[in-house]
Amino acid sequence: MSNENHSAGAVRKILVYGMTGNIGGLENYIMYQYRQFDKSKIHIDFISAYKDVDKIAFQDEILDNGSKIFKLTTIPLWERFLTEHSGEYHTIIFNNTNPLELNMLDLVKEKGGFKRIIIHSHNGGIDFSPLIQKMLRKKFLKRQQDFRNIGATLWACSELAGKWMFGDSAKFTIIKNGINTDTFRFDARIRQEVRKELGFTDNDFVIGNVARFAFQKNHKFMISLFKEISKDMPDAKLVLIGQNSPAINKLKELTQIRVFLKGVSKNVRFLGLRKDTARLYQAMDAFILPSHYEGLPVVGVEAQCSGLPCFFSDTITKEAKLTANTYYLPIQPIRPSLQIWKDKILKISRRNDINRSMAFKIIKDKGFDIKDETKRVEILLLSDN
Repeated sequence: MSNENHSAGAVRKILVYGMTGNIGGLENYIMYQYRQFDKSKIHIDFISAYKDVDKIAFQDEILDNGSKIFKLTTIPLWERFLTEHSGEYHTIIFNNTNPLELNMLDLVKEKGGFKRIIIHSHNGGIDFSPLIQKMLRKKFLKRQQDFRNIGATLWACSELAGKWMFGDSAKFTIIKNGINTDTFRFDARIRQEVRKELGFTDNDFVIGNVARFAFQKNHKFMISLFKEISKDMPDAKLVLIGQNSPAINKLKELTQIRVFLKGVSKNVRFLGLRKDTARLYQAMDAFILPSHYEGLPVVGVEAQCSGLPCFFSDTITKEAKLTANTYYLPIQPIRPSLQIWKDKILKISRRNDINRSMAFKIIKDKGFDIKDETKRVEILLLSDN
């Protein structure tokens, strides 16, 4: 790819912040692009910034590809690193879901020698109670001012994510959460193969979710919903794929409480952390995402690409609706909302006219193919504007 603003033969070095130990939507997004970038023009190194993370997601792959990972978990470590590597990297990208954790921005601006600092918003909310969020409002506004003070370039995965992190009047660029559409394209052969592996019959209606186990993702709602659906559809199955954290153990305990799930725990599968989600989508019949908030969920794009009917909470940006079989439903108040979700999913389960095969083309045509979006991001990163 040519770029007249980028000197011929020079490799632009970029630092990327945001990788955790979990293989989630953000980590997959970063890796999708990492794999597609022209390595003769862009070199990526990574920052591991969280004290409780010994090994970031995809660490072995990253190191095998010649990239470095720097463990920067305290301000003194940041200061030492920035001093030693000042001017070495053209750009630093903060892929972020919580702006309040970015306490190093002034230091990055002062000592890093970066030509460009990019703040990329990947969320539309935060895991704090309304009371705590109110208490933190001034700090949040202060951080938005920090972004302006350091002259940051602002990116966001959606309008909702941009306005939430940067403010309603902020100017930011939308970077779509692209995926490899070919990887998630529906394949009937893989569907039968995976369903057999999981012990599902042709008659089982499989409801699935892919998400880390956290308040944001609203797993309690999912389990309560499945309980209601099971009353009318005893052969239904619920597949939960996500980080195997202490929270999942609490949820597993719920499935053992007869008064909560009334004997249907055998139909709930916790698959833990998986790298083969593209295959697992094939085995599902419906995808649910009742999150309290999202930026623009990568898993929602993946599920739609595989042709699944998708059910999103009405708190998720409408920008995430890419196919006709995607529905927005309320999650509050809980009891009537559960009934709405149940009725809609049962109605979909009775349809036999859903053609999953061409969904990937719809996703691609709407600009969510990672190859196309990565080319655009690459141009932005190589530009000196």
